[in-house]
Amino acid sequence: MLNNEGFINYLLSVRQITRAETVSLLLSSTNSPQPDILLLHEGPLEPLPEFASKDEALASTKELNGRSNIKTLLGSTLIITWKSAFVKGFLLRFNYNLYLQGLKKSRNLPSLSERREANLNMGHIENVGEFWLGLNYGTRPLPEFIDVLAENTDAHCFESPDASVDWLVHSLCQGGLLVWQTFKFSYFFKDPTSLLPGRMEFQASLKKVMLEAGYAPSVVGLILINPDEFAAINQRLGRDKGDQTLTEVGERLFSLLRRNDLVFRYGGAMFALILQNTTKLKVTMLINKIRSTLTGTYLNAAARLNFSVGAAIHEADSNDDLHESILKLVKQADQALNLAKVSGGGKSIIWDKTNANDSVLSLDRLGNIFTSETEKDYRNMLLLWDTIAIISAGTDAQIIASQFIERVKHTLKPFRIGLFEEKNETTLRPLVTSYGEETGLEIPGPEWILSTKQKKLLDAIKQGSKTERIRFLDKSKVNRKEIKFVAYGFSLLVKDQIIGYLYIDGPDKIFTLDSSDLAFLTALSSQLAMALDRAALTLLWQEEKEKESRLLRQEVRQLRQVLHSAKFIYRSEQMQSLLEMLSSVAPTDVTILITGESGTGKEMLARAIHEQSQRKNKPLITVDCGAIAHTLIEAELFGYEKGAYTGAENSSPGRIMQSEGGSLFLDEIGELPLDVQAKLLRFVQEKEICPVGGGKTKTVDVRIIAATNRDLTEEVAAGRFRGDLYYRLQVITLKAPPLRERTDDIIPLARHFLEKFAVQYEKGVLNLSVEAETALLAYPWPGNIRELQNTIIRAVVIAKKESIGMEELNLNLRGLSKPAETFHHPGHQVFSSLTYNAMPVGGVQLTDQQLVAGQSQMETSKDICKRLRESLITMIQTVLEADQAVPLGRWLTEDLVLAADRIEKGVARRAALRLGLAETTFRRQLEKLKRAEQAGVLSRTPDWANIRPILNEFAASADEIASENMIEQIRTMLLQEIIKRIPKDKSTGSALMGISLPTYQRRLESLHD
Repeated sequence: MLNNEGFINYLLSVRQITRAETVSLLLSSTNSPQPDILLLHEGPLEPLPEFASKDEALASTKELNGRSNIKTLLGSTLIITWKSAFVKGFLLRFNYNLYLQGLKKSRNLPSLSERREANLNMGHIENVGEFWLGLNYGTRPLPEFIDVLAENTDAHCFESPDASVDWLVHSLCQGGLLVWQTFKFSYFFKDPTSLLPGRMEFQASLKKVMLEAGYAPSVVGLILINPDEFAAINQRLGRDKGDQTLTEVGERLFSLLRRNDLVFRYGGAMFALILQNTTKLKVTMLINKIRSTLTGTYLNAAARLNFSVGAAIHEADSNDDLHESILKLVKQADQALNLAKVSGGGKSIIWDKTNANDSVLSLDRLGNIFTSETEKDYRNMLLLWDTIAIISAGTDAQIIASQFIERVKHTLKPFRIGLFEEKNETTLRPLVTSYGEETGLEIPGPEWILSTKQKKLLDAIKQGSKTERIRFLDKSKVNRKEIKFVAYGFSLLVKDQIIGYLYIDGPDKIFTLDSSDLAFLTALSSQLAMALDRAALTLLWQEEKEKESRLLRQEVRQLRQVLHSAKFIYRSEQMQSLLEMLSSVAPTDVTILITGESGTGKEMLARAIHEQSQRKNKPLITVDCGAIAHTLIEAELFGYEKGAYTGAENSSPGRIMQSEGGSLFLDEIGELPLDVQAKLLRFVQEKEICPVGGGKTKTVDVRIIAATNRDLTEEVAAGRFRGDLYYRLQVITLKAPPLRERTDDIIPLARHFLEKFAVQYEKGVLNLSVEAETALLAYPWPGNIRELQNTIIRAVVIAKKESIGMEELNLNLRGLSKPAETFHHPGHQVFSSLTYNAMPVGGVQLTDQQLVAGQSQMETSKDICKRLRESLITMIQTVLEADQAVPLGRWLTEDLVLAADRIEKGVARRAALRLGLAETTFRRQLEKLKRAEQAGVLSRTPDWANIRPILNEFAASADEIASENMIEQIRTMLLQEIIKRIPKDKSTGSALMGISLPTYQRRLESLHD
């Protein structure tokens, strides 16, 4: 049942057969989430006191159920006699589980004893609800059958009842059973919170009422009720309390109803009342009564609500379109409610033409989606779902529009449908246009242009910003007959601005949209407009971002150039000119040769060239030609095949192939053997290589950057470097100036290193004293920037105060004021004979250059060796007397390697030849010493300062290519002197030599041999 009509009819029947003045019906379901209660009365008298209200009824029935003297009649009916001086009446309780089983037993005709036993067992059957009848006889005498019912406790026959009492009980139970089942069934259609019928029942009931009103013309009223600011209760007290409040509102509304009035929970916090056969005056009185009754406190005064009420009246006519009438009535009531709200709330308004306003926003968000027509509702829901999916997934306006048009075309099947974009006040651009496929009309082409009439339709929309409709004649392309068309236009509105139009048309006979369709498409058009606007904004944002990205990339390129320049801390004009030249040639692919002394930053220049080139995203591979053994350099550069030589267990691509697409930096290229130079020449010319052990050439796209600290023109003249390769390499030559020629850069570089290493070694803020800066400027820096960096590292490590002074720098500036003298060393550059201290090591001052320039010319190697032996003897005696064994042999080796490296300006091959060592051995020892030197762990005793200058002289006086291992020669000299003094103390001897005891034993044995 969708209303109380069936229940009232049952009460009328009960009143007639029981001859009661007033009959009350109480239905209560106890297995629902909340008690579902129905209390109805029929008759002129007041109901029995127990049924005066729902609360009284529940309390009374609960108390009566607890009595032990209640009799069971016929296994189904409990009769409670209720009498007073003024009122006579009865309360009847029905248990249908017992009734049905009693009926079954009656059909099977068991014995009397069996029936009595069954009656006792049936009382244990669970009952899931209450069904009570209240019979009020007032002052009238009670009918005779009541006394019979009260006295006879035996079951009666229901299969073929004979007595009137059997018929009475059977009729009450059978009719009540139907009422009970209807009551339970209607629960599934009710809102679980308010226990009122929901929206589905509202739509069905309104349709039924409107249909009946059309048959017998009458007035139908619709009232919508909505509490103002109800959301505040949910926010403040929680949703559970909000649901309780809605339940109380529903109960109050129900108490105001007439017998044939219907109340529903319309949705959310909105309620609806349908009034049948009413008048405007009655509606006016009722809405005022509703607002005054509902306004007040709820939840035991925990919350207070005001209400807005909107109503509309429909005067039915048999000629009305039922669907149109329903939508019109709902829309008018909705507008009236909205007008009450926007007017400040707490008002009751009935819709009429004077307060009608189409611009008032409809509160009925779902009214045009759910129409109570199942097929249309399903269609609308699918279209709504598809539209949401299209809008959510797409960001491109064209794609969104195309998919939307196709979905609408598939759903509504028009002849033409299109979206038009409002470019400006006078121009419409078709965004998407399409023809339907099921109209039976010939499609003239893939696109169409709006006719004059169609443009007028869109112009009308533009003027009124609302949906418009026109009818026009168009000739069929099939038989040239005129066909009547109907066209609809919808505005795409965003923030009161039209951005486009949706146009749709079709033959009038087969394509017609009703008001619900128009309202639904209007709502979809609004959503589509927001999606298209969002897509346009996204496109604009992407274009702006792309523009910003292009500008940013340009700025990054410029910034990279600045940063690359910033790596070269400089103020001098020499460096400025060099870097300007570098920026000019870097973007090209020409081969570049970088020359300069060791430590001038040739590798940094090579990296800057690569990072400012078009190959910056490809690798930069560095090959130190002087650090790889001559026998391995070819395989290292060009790669090798598996089995190319002993130990080649796998293939290797080689450094050149690894730099494919990028740059190859060949450092110390002057150290390459001549046979490798020949193969490199072919690669520079042809960009082709052939791996060692391979038979096929490979083409490699690589840019060559080479560096050397030699004068290659002299090397070419001496036959140590191929002239054709040299000329191929020096397409562009960049010369890195030595630090002594760019004195303007010394202090900025020193401050840069000071800040960097102070942070690295957690020394806080350090600065250079005036004296320190003066000393830095006066020092000639033969090791260039590398020497300056190591000097600052050592100063930072040993610094104990904020200011770095002369003591921390440890620079020996003696003799700097003397005139410079020069001499020519075979195969070497001309250099100054000015006396200065070289890079400090372990806190000991170095003065090798003075000896190299002066004393090495005046003394022979034999004299230097003699002085060195004498100094070693003194050193041994001093150490033995102090009982402090120090590794003199290791110190000799280390300082000779460092001296040779300085003398040969960092060229490892020549330094190794000078000492008579294998180049790989020399490089390995030198790298180890430089790491230890940088860490500040090359400590020496003060007495060693007398030996170090002699070692420098010894290394400088040696031939360019030594005939024997000079280090072994000096170490043997030291071993001989140690044996003379402690021949049997092998432990101390090994400590003085800086070697293990077994190694010392082997050295002794080889010495005796």
